[in-house]
Amino acid sequence: NMARSIAEIQTQLTASLVSNASAVGWTLTPTEWSIYDYKKLMIYVIAVAMATLEQLWDAFKAVIEALIISAPPQTAPWWKAQMFKFQYSATVPQEIQLNTTTLVPYYPTVNTTLQIIKYCSVTAGGLGVVNIKCAAQSGSLPLPLDALQLSAAQSYVNTIGISGIYYAVQSDDSDKIWIKATIYYKGVYSTVISNNVISAITTYLANIPFDGVVQLDDLLSAIRNVAGVNRIIFNDVKIRPNASAFGAGTGMVASNTWITDSVSSRAGYVEGETTSGETLADTLTFIAE
Repeated sequence: NMARSIAEIQTQLTASLVSNASAVGWTLTPTEWSIYDYKKLMIYVIAVAMATLEQLWDAFKAVIEALIISAPPQTAPWWKAQMFKFQYSATVPQEIQLNTTTLVPYYPTVNTTLQIIKYCSVTAGGLGVVNIKCAAQSGSLPLPLDALQLSAAQSYVNTIGISGIYYAVQSDDSDKIWIKATIYYKGVYSTVISNNVISAITTYLANIPFDGVVQLDDLLSAIRNVAGVNRIIFNDVKIRPNASAFGAGTGMVASNTWITDSVSSRAGYVEGETTSGETLADTLTFIAE
């Protein structure tokens, strides 16, 4: 705080008066002034006014700083936190409010059971676009928002966002990864090897952070760490958005040749291919040795 006490200001004003008077040849001795001396009285009146003004500036400063601290910073972490606060009800509309003084968004009634978004990522797009990717949850896995939920989430974002910036809220079904591989294993594990490898792949995919990337070497390690596995040859690996037909997407391995080590998903999460005849159970070949 900047405010000085009345006594501090009196001392400084008195010293200044003595110094300025000396500069023009006048000698002033404050210790000789009576309590009724007009100079002392004037200095006191001025000191009280200055101290009051400085206290008012301190109070104003505190108000401004409080507003600054509470103001939405609109950073990616802030947006992510706001999306987790989003509330949705199929029967009672949940309309976000803005504090009339601070403009901080809030719900009149916070109901955590209505906070349906459990996964979120926020990234900058081009030309003033902010991409907000999110998902609900089913069990322990991501689940896309339905059309009504997505519409409500977009409205929520539009209300608390900055003018001139377009916030694109996205929530899609999981991307699909097609893995055609030859896995050599110890024959003693023949009754469990298929289930264990598929489980390892599924677990690896589920543990990728939301909107993270599929790392081919991590996928290889996940399979290699299954008891009984000796070696793996990736024949073909491809990731596609759910909306794309089977066969489309980004190839990571083609004809036993690695093309790229990592691929980001569109939805933010990935599961094994679901097309009939192309699931993990169909495309993994196990050879005992």
